[in-house]
Amino acid sequence: MKREIHSAIKHHQHIRIIYVGRDGQTTMRVIRPLAIEGERLKAYCLTRNGPRVFSLSNLLAIEPVVNDHAV
Repeated sequence: MKREIHSAIKHHQHIRIIYVGRDGQTTMRVIRPLAIEGERLKAYCLTRNGPRVFSLSNLLAIEPVVNDHAV
């Protein structure tokens, strides 16, 4: 999963993630990943329109987004 995230960072691509939040809720987000620091992913969340930090251990799935459509 880290390899795909690093690729998205390098190529300035958006990805769709399925994520378990602190409250235990599962959400789907479209993000622009910016950096991986330790076990955290810094990103701009297009779903929430703001910067966010995600725990890599809470990522359930990721997929690339092309022209707002997952491939």
